Amino acid sequence: MPHKIFYLSFVKYLFFNHLKKIKTDIIILHSILRNKSIMNIKYLVNITLLCLSVSLQSQTIYIKPNATGNGSSWANARGDLRQAMQGAGFGTQIWVAQGTYSTTTCTNCSTTDRQLSFEIPDGIAVYGGFRGNETNLSQRNWESNKTILSGDIDNDGLVENNTFNIVYLKNASILTVIDGFTITGGNANDTVSVGERYTSGGAIYNDGHSGGFVNPSVQN
Repeated sequence: MPHKIFYLSFVKYLFFNHLKKIKTDIIILHSILRNKSIMNIKYLVNITLLCLSVSLQSQTIYIKPNATGNGSSWANARGDLRQAMQGAGFGTQIWVAQGTYSTTTCTNCSTTDRQLSFEIPDGIAVYGGFRGNETNLSQRNWESNKTILSGDIDNDGLVENNTFNIVYLKNASILTVIDGFTITGGNANDTVSVGERYTSGGAIYNDGHSGGFVNPSVQN
């Protein structure tokens, strides 16, 4: 178990220190590999190569409420958070400015409307708490800059026709992150398949169905 914790800590270290620190990462890895008594070398090398690949592919998508840009910067932010998640490549960070976001809007909401979720693919890190001009993750303040994922898709203040599952994760690894959000107003009250999606997990449904590995990072 200590070895597993060590591997996961090393993965997170590499993931959040991108291209400018790859050289340092390699030096650290070389030093660690010399101590064969604390690891399975083949496993650690495979994980390291994966993380270096993530660093090389990493990009940031910027989201603001009602924005219409392509997400390449705060000035050119996107407003469609759910679609941004769906189209994001492995290793992408999504920075979300303060405001309220829903999966859709409707008046007479159908079952199909209610089934929509913010589906975060494996390897995507989604961060809330931004004012909308930051250049570094450490500059955000999720307490002051409330970033809300709301299930109230008909905006009536009642839960009856709200989203079944606001956030949905499937076979998510530790490289999948959701951090800095208030998640409110989910209503998993479907009766079609008791114990499955739509009947539980109104805020977050974390799906490891069919034996998949599920270990996302969920933080304030």
